Amino acid sequence: MAGLRNQAEMVLYEPVSKGQLTERVVARIQQLILSGHLVAGDRLPALRDLALSLGVSQTVVREAIRVLEERGLLVVRAGSGTYVSELTSGPASESIRLLLRQGNVSAAHIAEVRRTLEIEIAGLAAERATARDLEILDAAMQSMQEYIGDPHRYIDADFAFHLALAEATRNPIFPILTNVLLDVFQHSRELIWNVPGAPERGQRHHRAIHSALQGKDPVAARQAMREHLDQIARDGGRAELIALRGD
Repeated sequence: MAGLRNQAEMVLYEPVSKGQLTERVVARIQQLILSGHLVAGDRLPALRDLALSLGVSQTVVREAIRVLEERGLLVVRAGSGTYVSELTSGPASESIRLLLRQGNVSAAHIAEVRRTLEIEIAGLAAERATARDLEILDAAMQSMQEYIGDPHRYIDADFAFHLALAEATRNPIFPILTNVLLDVFQHSRELIWNVPGAPERGQRHHRAIHSALQGKDPVAARQAMREHLDQIARDGGRAELIALRGD
């Protein structure tokens, strides 16, 4: 790791070529983060030192940092400095919402991605889930049952259930993608909760998924998730009708 940090420092302290300076500084720092040369918690050199070493103005560096902060790669802490942030779903969620607003993608496109992703997650989770994973899933189901009359707490517990499934795959990318998709669907999930019987139907599917994981049956887990997502689609259609009628 020390070798990586030293290499990152050498690359940072190397002047960038002229032309589109801000973009070049952004690209250099971003590549160091995505390649693992800079990791979460690493502190960047001071603004003045970075500007001198890269052969650009402090204004260029400041603008590059602003761009990287918007992308969720850096975080600026007043009085402390600029740090590499934890990679989260925030920037990706906002990008998808922007595409939705622009009409470049539809809710159906996103639902198709979610269906493809979560069905496979369920199957992999059935193969790889530990006893601890099953406990977490069970706790989420209990919370949903307890808060079945409270939309916000119920949806939080539902989020925890699906995220725990993704964690059970032992693939660190699945929780990030799940987080993004559930975040984008937050408003739809709130509308679906208002459909009579929807929370109870969701719970039945959650129990079926949990049972398949207990039996380490990936085929049953995929089928249970497929049926759960079918139920969500049907209730989503009912939620739209309710919203149109103003019930």
